[in-house]
Amino acid sequence: MGKLIKTICGLFFILCLSSKSYAGPEGLQQYPWQLEQMPIFCGPLDVVNDALDNENYVAIEIVFGRMAALPDGEVAYAVITYAAND
Repeated sequence: MGKLIKTICGLFFILCLSSKSYAGPEGLQQYPWQLEQMPIFCGPLDVVNDALDNENYVAIEIVFGRMAALPDGEVAYAVITYAAND
């Protein structure tokens, strides 16, 4: 039983290491934005939206930041999370 668990864990580990990541900076260098310290790109809204459409990304989540972090505060910014469509 212990050998089976080790084999399954090893296969899971290999699977995790072999998965592709689509959000790398290599394919997105042609757009006028800068890479931040986190895996975030910032740029002009219309250019970002066009690039996301061209690269087949879809929005999967949106989060709003509010003034003074109050639950009923005015919306100060939004963060949208995208994922590759393929």
